[in-house]
Amino acid sequence: MKRYFITLASTLILFTLGAHAQNMSTAHLPETATQYLDDKPLLLPRDLTGDRTLLLVAFERDQRPALTTWVNSLHLATNKIAWMEVVVVGPQNAFVHAMIVRGMRRESEDSAFRDKLLPIFSDQEAFATAMGLSVKSPYAVLVDRRGAVIAVSKGEYSQAKAEALLPEFKP
Repeated sequence: MKRYFITLASTLILFTLGAHAQNMSTAHLPETATQYLDDKPLLLPRDLTGDRTLLLVAFERDQRPALTTWVNSLHLATNKIAWMEVVVVGPQNAFVHAMIVRGMRRESEDSAFRDKLLPIFSDQEAFATAMGLSVKSPYAVLVDRRGAVIAVSKGEYSQAKAEALLPEFKP
């Protein structure tokens, strides 16, 4: 009887670990039609500009400062890394959607990175789950041209996180 439970427990552990590994290997940027702040349309992942793109992803307004640490520390203004800041906002009616976009335009009015800021109005949980993320944290995510998630780092920039995230990066 003991042996049965040990075998059953081992099988469940292996199944759980395998399912988790499979979920990470299938993590991807969901196909999303959106537009830049200047109303230029974009279809993700089709319109990604690099073979590898660094996505700085936030789900809440208070997560965006953590993304700024990546922008500043990696010197993204002068670096040749393909990147964009993605702010995933839950689906909204047209009026609220327009208010949010106007606010983002105002916030980024003087920013050299305005053309890198991308609002996405989508189900946050579904978007995060597809990418293997949680809506509770900001992330730096490396994706390939097809949108497959290559590497993920949670939270603010650190040298160790950058080295773990970007060793395969080819600008």
